[in-house]
Amino acid sequence: MSDTASIWLALGAVLIVMELVIPGLIVVFLGFAAVLVAGALYLGWIVELQTALMLWFFLSLSMVVFLRSFLERLLPGEREHTSTDEDADTFGTLVKVVEDCGVGEEEAGRIVLRGVEWPARAISRPILKGATGEVVGRENLTWFICQPNCQIASHKEKPTT
Repeated sequence: MSDTASIWLALGAVLIVMELVIPGLIVVFLGFAAVLVAGALYLGWIVELQTALMLWFFLSLSMVVFLRSFLERLLPGEREHTSTDEDADTFGTLVKVVEDCGVGEEEAGRIVLRGVEWPARAISRPILKGATGEVVGRENLTWFICQPNCQIASHKEKPTT
């Protein structure tokens, strides 16, 4: 086997193995194309480096475009769908009130949520320092809280104050 064909074969093998580290069914096609170029070089179908590079480019592109979607359907990967709405995930969380939270615009207090202090306002009646509140809404950086188990109709809508 010629040195050039051996290099293409080694490059193809490395790219195919890299698919285990970089999944996505792209790198493996680059590797398969390199292996095919190595075969064409070994058989003497191509001899110039420029021809080998062009063949590798067109084979890689063709395999990615035409075979990738077919193989993704044939070999589905694990997919985890999680909520990206952090506010919705936070509603109902119990928080510690570290500064009295009043009801009005001017009476914002502070709470500790996930280890960070945030401005907060109560939605129905004031919640004093040291008490526990339940997160029921948010507007910009200000969280709305109420007494635990306050049964707010919809956590997704901003509470009226």
